Amino acid sequence: MSTFVDDKMQVLAAATRVVDVGGGHGLLKGLAKYRTLLGDKCVSLDYDASTEPDIVSDIMALPFPDDSQEAYICMSVLEHVDDPRKAVDELYRTLIPGGKALLYVPFLIPYHAREGAYQDYFRFTKDAVHSLFHRFTTLETEPSRRFFEAWLLLLPRIGDTLSPIGKFLDRLLGTGNRQVGGYFIFVVK
Repeated sequence: MSTFVDDKMQVLAAATRVVDVGGGHGLLKGLAKYRTLLGDKCVSLDYDASTEPDIVSDIMALPFPDDSQEAYICMSVLEHVDDPRKAVDELYRTLIPGGKALLYVPFLIPYHAREGAYQDYFRFTKDAVHSLFHRFTTLETEPSRRFFEAWLLLLPRIGDTLSPIGKFLDRLLGTGNRQVGGYFIFVVK
């Protein structure tokens, strides 16, 4: 992950409960290192009961009352729902005023549907992120994988192996933040 994610996870850890949306049985997708930090306050929510989440539910119809949740983690989920705006609206609806969420959305990454489990519908530009999260009082974004690293990731079977070369080229050439693998997003209601 990144220092941005490390810092924001520290912020989320101050909550009495953090809901990991789409996290299967909890803190997957590179988040295992935060298990000690979050401890028992992290509960998982997933629509797929076979992943053994604490709560079985769909992000587009969260089972919580308005203004009731302190914090969410939602990594690599919004590209898999057919209405990401509705999903973001549900996060907003259920967060308390001042509630926080840490998310990740892809931009330049390979297609990754899993037959029988979930589809792969969307990719998100920075403009799309700002549109989706416009109602929140705070919106911070951090690019993930700059230009060369993102493009090398698209190579089947060898992209991950070439990632260090991509990082090196991105640092050497200063490729900027427009063509990236995706965005980490931190919002406050």
